[in-house]
Amino acid sequence: MKISRSAGILAVLLVVATLAQAQSTIDWTNVAGGTFSVGGNWQGGVAPGATDTARFTNAASYGVIWSGNAANSDALFDAPSGTVTADVGVANAWTLTNTLKLGQSSGAAGTLLLTNGTMVVSNAAGTANVKMGNGGSGVFQIQGQGGALYADT
Repeated sequence: MKISRSAGILAVLLVVATLAQAQSTIDWTNVAGGTFSVGGNWQGGVAPGATDTARFTNAASYGVIWSGNAANSDALFDAPSGTVTADVGVANAWTLTNTLKLGQSSGAAGTLLLTNGTMVVSNAAGTANVKMGNGGSGVFQIQGQGGALYADT
């Protein structure tokens, strides 16, 4: 079977296009709070997956509850005001394989309060990181005895 150069290039372009589409930034839309894995709390009706960025930009204070382990590429807390209280769950972990960002935009005051569970910001290369206040201000707090943060850098 003979495969032309054009067919090979087309196959590569299709794979690249599929991968590019698979990585999305998905915004939390429920200012009253809710469960992380419920699609109705997110723009587009689908919770972010392992290759997606979970973005929290609502100028409100609300709680987000995890019903099990979750993994995303990135999380961005970039609201002009308010606090997101994350209850990941004592036995659960929220793993970010790239970056946790708080207060990245000018005028943003990204605040995250972890009350239970574990946040892991790590990948196999050891290059995942936490960034706070690049243009705005970022605050990360752990409250109580049930929360922990582990990060590569």
